[in-house]
Amino acid sequence: LHPVSNTVVHPSRLKDLRVFLHDSNASFTSPAQATLLELIVDGRSHLLAVVGTGIGKTTLIMMVAKMYASTRTVIVVLPLLSLHNQMRSRALLAGLKASKFSPDEEFDRYANIVTVQIEHLDSPRFNECLISRQGLYRIFCDEIHKALTDVHYRQAFLHLSSLNLLSTQIVALTATMPPHLVPALSSLTGVTWRVLRSPTQRKELILEMRHHEHPIQAAFEYLRDEVLGSYTKEDRAIVFAVSLADAEDLASKLGSKPYHSKADWQVVQDFERGTHNVLVTTTALGVGYDNAHVRHVIHVLATYSLFDHDQQIGRAGRDGLPAVAISFFPLSMNPPTKKASYDLGQDALYQWATHPNQCLRIILSRFMDGVATTCMLLQDAQLCQSCRKEMNRPPPSRTVSLPPPHTLPANPPPAAATPL
Repeated sequence: LHPVSNTVVHPSRLKDLRVFLHDSNASFTSPAQATLLELIVDGRSHLLAVVGTGIGKTTLIMMVAKMYASTRTVIVVLPLLSLHNQMRSRALLAGLKASKFSPDEEFDRYANIVTVQIEHLDSPRFNECLISRQGLYRIFCDEIHKALTDVHYRQAFLHLSSLNLLSTQIVALTATMPPHLVPALSSLTGVTWRVLRSPTQRKELILEMRHHEHPIQAAFEYLRDEVLGSYTKEDRAIVFAVSLADAEDLASKLGSKPYHSKADWQVVQDFERGTHNVLVTTTALGVGYDNAHVRHVIHVLATYSLFDHDQQIGRAGRDGLPAVAISFFPLSMNPPTKKASYDLGQDALYQWATHPNQCLRIILSRFMDGVATTCMLLQDAQLCQSCRKEMNRPPPSRTVSLPPPHTLPANPPPAAATPL
């Protein structure tokens, strides 16, 4: 047996959590959340926290700022513009001052939380206003996986290495970072990370897939005939399309507007208010969006990689209640031919989409966590499409073994880290 962590979480952290939440009966969402808090307050190691959606990463940022750094500043580096307003709203609810760094305009450099767009890390004013301050407490880098997925077209992620020159703890947060990609992240950021990892498989998700000659039409008919009639006024569905053209096509069938990188945020606000209970989007909403009422995440055609797919299905079931993640694929698929700089799971996604008759968690978990699991190996998990079918069939004559762990790189790139 392996302990959850070799870090001893002091019981006073639970008291601090209850004070912060104004709830005398509050508890940590998981041992990983408690351990992460202890390691942040300790501050002696740069941390890479690979923890699932719903664990309360943003809550920890707010708690750290209020309970342990009330007279100091916490920097939060964000890769998406949409995340700044979400972070500011959460800070205000926690009674904290929040400000967004600007290289050209005034901002509150003494705020409890200062959010910084990744493109501004190399700004001279950033160094002048924030880095030189003695009141800097911690640096959080949210959605750190985008440093690997987006660096080929956003060179600004290379500036993350400049943070390593500071004598301040860096805490990188993500729900998805396969073990085999950690060396690549260390090389890109120049940081040797202490990794805190929890399994990515979420027991509340019901995984399904269908193969159809016309996936877009099939997804529309699924929503119309099998989903929307059972929805309450709070229930929501998000549909991810591969291209803007596909998103516009499906949205028009549903009588709504799609959300994409150049769309007005009003489209999302209308969705949240219930003007439409289905939101068709591109990858623009695949990271960082938190809506507790999403009961279905639907993929139309294959995403770019299994990495993207796992991020996007993370939008469903964030309230911990059962939710469906279903993919609509064409009848025939070709294996990927283009190779990315990092193994983000293009081949794994193809293998997953073409093996619908085994537990749908096997390939997902083996790629994302390094080791495979199944619905039956997760406590109280919702059964996937394949496992539901197998439940009514006789077992094989011999016990089946899971595939071996995903192999790590033989020669991982070196990380030139500066110790705290």
